[in-house]
Amino acid sequence: MAHKVRHTHEAAAPARSEGEPRDSRLQQAQAFFELFARLIARWPTTLQHELIAQAALEQRQAQREHDAAMMDDVETRRARLLSLLHDRLPSLTLDWADDGLLLKDDQPLQLTSGLGTPVLVDVTNTTDQPLALRAVWQRPGLVDSASLPRHWPIPPGSTQTLLAEIEWPANDDGPEELTLVLETFGDEAVREIAVPVTVERPVTLRGTLLVADGGTMCAGRVHVAGSDSIYRHGGEFASNKTLTEKPILFPPVGLWKKVSFFYCDGSFEMQVPPGECTVTFERGFEHARQTRTLTLKPGEVRDVELVCERLIDMPALGWISGDTQAQWVTNQWNVDEP
Repeated sequence: MAHKVRHTHEAAAPARSEGEPRDSRLQQAQAFFELFARLIARWPTTLQHELIAQAALEQRQAQREHDAAMMDDVETRRARLLSLLHDRLPSLTLDWADDGLLLKDDQPLQLTSGLGTPVLVDVTNTTDQPLALRAVWQRPGLVDSASLPRHWPIPPGSTQTLLAEIEWPANDDGPEELTLVLETFGDEAVREIAVPVTVERPVTLRGTLLVADGGTMCAGRVHVAGSDSIYRHGGEFASNKTLTEKPILFPPVGLWKKVSFFYCDGSFEMQVPPGECTVTFERGFEHARQTRTLTLKPGEVRDVELVCERLIDMPALGWISGDTQAQWVTNQWNVDEP
């Protein structure tokens, strides 16, 4: 089903790209590097390791490094990874033509109130002119305008995946459709299109961490992957960037990542999307990881107990865990955590 587009402004001159490289394939490698880097830094998913590896390949191509993989191989791996991402994350497919914008799939976006999510927007440039676009939701407050990605290039006849991040307000059932705005670099052309959406209530997940011997509460690390494959953080340390963001040391891509886990002192409460949710509890090398898979309904409150069993009793063997350098630092190596 085709959706009509509203043109709010359309200039006669073609859109200009930002410092367009000579080779459009290198240009797209840079754009996909930035896309994957943004997902890695802001939206940890079950594909985090694959995204980091692909970002390294794209970066080497964009910078024309001598040890870069063959471009055909990079593009093949990119297409495979994008297919996996589209299977997991909300996605849209659009055609940018001379006479307008076409939404090729009228299936509504599935959103959850109070939770943010990245929306993948595939835009095919069917014109004979290069484009540089970014995608923005028109409704105020759905995304931090100061953190919008730059305009990403789309050569004629090519498809580029844009990122339209959205955070739906809590306790808001929402309208039946939203307006997505595609902006060219310099605002030479701005086009809008109506996107059908459905908004569901979140699930409140309350977890308790226990040790198997005695059933006492304990601390540990928790991974919570929602039905959209995004890892979300809960507990009192969820907003502490020192504990949730880390530099990627290898491969040396110069990026930071949001980690898939959060630290918990024994109990946590958080919101997740309805659907299938995977919760994993880990407590060091001496204990077995426990994973629970839950099926959650919109608006419900679910309590879950996670119990770790000791694999080996090192103290009984004469070993005691310790650290000869007791300090706690922020993500800056020379600044102590207060």
